[in-house]
Amino acid sequence: LEKFPLDEEVFSQLNYAEEEGSKALFQSLHLASWDDVVEINDNFSLHKMKIDILDFMPESNSFDIIYFDAFAPSKQSEMWSQEVLNKMYDCQSHTGIFTTYCAQGQFKRDLKAVGYISEELPGPPGKKEMTRGIKQ
Repeated sequence: LEKFPLDEEVFSQLNYAEEEGSKALFQSLHLASWDDVVEINDNFSLHKMKIDILDFMPESNSFDIIYFDAFAPSKQSEMWSQEVLNKMYDCQSHTGIFTTYCAQGQFKRDLKAVGYISEELPGPPGKKEMTRGIKQ
């Protein structure tokens, strides 16, 4: 879900994927059409939607993985509300995984309160840790 997607002019300059195979994958993710399910490879389909998460009305059990890349709760508090977390939990499959860079204590407690098992994971370079929620 992305309310304000980046234009190709912007994402093509990001240069996150330097290896040729990674570069092709990076491009396929960003060039995938909006509002359609696109098969990226045999094991991964992507459904990009131009919509505000607060307006999103998902069907139950429709997602296996949610990568939640919102700004920090201190910057974008509405994204981290119980309402949004409940919505994410309800739309995930039985073994759904919710992952985010946020490792704030209150967020982890909220994640548990909606029903996820919360786990701390080592973060990527520049981040001490990440959080993964597993649907119970």
